[in-house]
Amino acid sequence: MISLCIVVLGLPGLVQGLEISSKFMSGDVIFIWAPSPNSSGFDVLITLDTVSRSWTRVNDTQYTVRSALLYKAINIRLRSLTLEQEESERTFRVSQVKTQIGDNANITWIAPYFPSSGQYNVYHTYQVNRSIFTISSSGEHYNEIDRQTPKYQYLTRPLESTNIAFMIRNTTLEDSGYYAGGVSSEAAWMEGGVVLIVLNKPSKPNIKGDTDKMIDMYTALTCFNNPTSAPAYYSKLVLLSYIWFVNNTKMDGETDQTLRFKVTRGHKYNRYSCAATEDELQSDRSNTVKINPLYGPEKLILTPQPTLNKFNTLTIKEGETIGPYQCKVDCNPPCQTTWKYIDSTGSIHVLLNDGMLVQQRVKRNVSLIICEATWGIDTVINKSITLDVQYLGKPIIFMNDIMTFNWEEKEHTPLQISCYVDGNPPPTIRLIRGQGTSKTELEGKEDKWLNYTIESSQCNDSDNYICAGSSSAFNRTMKVFKVNVFCKPRIDDSVYFKPIYGSKTGSNITVKVTVPLVGNPAPQTSNFTWVSPKSEPVNTIILQGDVIYKHCIESTVEMYDRNHFGNYTLMYNRETVATITIIPEDKPCPPVNVTVYYMTNGYINVTWFSEFDGGLEQLFILSLKVGENWRIVANITDPGEGKVAHAEFGPLTPGEEHLFHLQSCNSINCSSFVDDIRVTVKGDKFAKTSLTIVFITFSSVIGLVLVMVGIFLCFKITRGSFRQTGKAGDKNIDTKSYGMTQHYDDLHGTDRDVAYTALGQSEKEATYEDM
Repeated sequence: MISLCIVVLGLPGLVQGLEISSKFMSGDVIFIWAPSPNSSGFDVLITLDTVSRSWTRVNDTQYTVRSALLYKAINIRLRSLTLEQEESERTFRVSQVKTQIGDNANITWIAPYFPSSGQYNVYHTYQVNRSIFTISSSGEHYNEIDRQTPKYQYLTRPLESTNIAFMIRNTTLEDSGYYAGGVSSEAAWMEGGVVLIVLNKPSKPNIKGDTDKMIDMYTALTCFNNPTSAPAYYSKLVLLSYIWFVNNTKMDGETDQTLRFKVTRGHKYNRYSCAATEDELQSDRSNTVKINPLYGPEKLILTPQPTLNKFNTLTIKEGETIGPYQCKVDCNPPCQTTWKYIDSTGSIHVLLNDGMLVQQRVKRNVSLIICEATWGIDTVINKSITLDVQYLGKPIIFMNDIMTFNWEEKEHTPLQISCYVDGNPPPTIRLIRGQGTSKTELEGKEDKWLNYTIESSQCNDSDNYICAGSSSAFNRTMKVFKVNVFCKPRIDDSVYFKPIYGSKTGSNITVKVTVPLVGNPAPQTSNFTWVSPKSEPVNTIILQGDVIYKHCIESTVEMYDRNHFGNYTLMYNRETVATITIIPEDKPCPPVNVTVYYMTNGYINVTWFSEFDGGLEQLFILSLKVGENWRIVANITDPGEGKVAHAEFGPLTPGEEHLFHLQSCNSINCSSFVDDIRVTVKGDKFAKTSLTIVFITFSSVIGLVLVMVGIFLCFKITRGSFRQTGKAGDKNIDTKSYGMTQHYDDLHGTDRDVAYTALGQSEKEATYEDM
């Protein structure tokens, strides 16, 4: 049993003589008061639960509040218009008990008093007002006739208690209504009673709405039914909730009485139904309604689909058959379909008044076959099959609007190639350059005309060209033509051209130079000349490339000595074509005029003249033999060809012979060693050894003076530029196994701003004047 109890108690209000009483009748509460002798009206303020209305003026002695079951408490405040301070107040509360049909219901309230003598009557008021049983101190009396099972059972003990409680068995809709008690029949409507609400499932709904609707428009289905709970003044206040079903599946979130939705083609197969609920009691489901979406034809479908080309036409030859085709269209209500055809004059003829087109033999004058669908009066759509009788003509070539097969033109002249191929349908035309395996498609177009423009013709535009036309029904047709663009010889920018060559020199040393050219017609060997530092290159030949305008000039340059280095300019008819530069690229020459000066304290000073560096940056390496190994004792930066370099080293042990090597190195390799430099320090004596010129005899005083004067001048000049000393390294090296290029890199990797790296400065260096 589901029950909800709201007690409505009427509390008498008495302020300066005005008394308010209340009644509950058919779901309404009526407040009643006695008339005031000197008042012509009253102001009334009603408060429903906690919400107050505005003051209302009435000229009557009662005020009715409708639908009292909607509120838990109803309060009235009353003022007389003539008595300023006269105000009365009363609050009315109602008790509700809810139950379902067939359940038992317990009804209780508190009576103001129980009569000490006489009897207390319990009344039921719904469609009629009647006393259902009487209670006295001697017992209870039930006013039931012809009931096999008692309907009511009084539960309160002792009988004289003001707590009135009884049970109603097996409730029905007729048991609903207002229950109250008292000593007289007037008590049947007085406050303090209980409203019994008997719940019943709502009636079976009926769906109403527009089920025939155009698609893409909105329609509404309304679920109509009524609550069947009692009493009637309760059921009219009930707000039902609704459940909607589509194809017997509950729709989520749809609880309103009216279902609105947009009609689509898919609704053609949708069926809707609904049900209503009240306090978890659900009605029977309504009958199903079917949505009938109205729509005309959108598209026609041919079955099977005809095989169309990219122009959406059906290629067919005269005398061949077409069909059968089924013309299908979706309409509601159904469309009328008709097959027609159009001839070459534009006239329309009816083939069949049916959706099926049987096989038809095609004539040349039939250009279009149409399936037409009619819906209603004004809606007509159709689908056509375009028939095409094809042919393909031979290509025609136009060069600058002149019909020709071969074309010759000077370079830098605009050139337009036009290719025309007549056909039906318009064929695919391709302009192709080259022949055999070296073909390149320049442009393709689905039309009868193809135009290809060269804004400024170049020598490399010379070639064989092909205009080819094709269609789906015929073999390919083509025409070969030639374009010949004349140009002077020049460097071919499309391939690599080497402008700089490196070389050694010698009697058998040659450099083979290559110059790629473009030129049309082919250049003649007799028209080429070379401008060179010495003798001209020899064995000049012209090699033909893979196309008529590509050529290659090959010549051989003999490099006898260093005078053959420089620029070589290729001329054609006295016009410069290209310039090639040959630069030195060899290992350096060994140093010359090596001289050793003995200094004080066992130190030596080695000087020499720098020779040709091989075309690359070089440095000098001075090595000392220690045991079986060679130790680098200095690496010196090149001061420049023909200039003096020097290195100082010491101290050396007097009386012992020391063996030195001197060589020059660049990134290619190192030079050969200078002849062994053998040094024996003889104490403090000053000596000089020359590997280039060995003085065997000192008999010529004049020769000695001249040599000393020359050495004095060179030493004085170079010593001012190279007077720097450093500390020797400790690197041991085997010159026979150590790679020369790596050797150069290791040494050259030191600080290259230093002019040289000297080894072991003496404690007191002797000046030139001392020497």
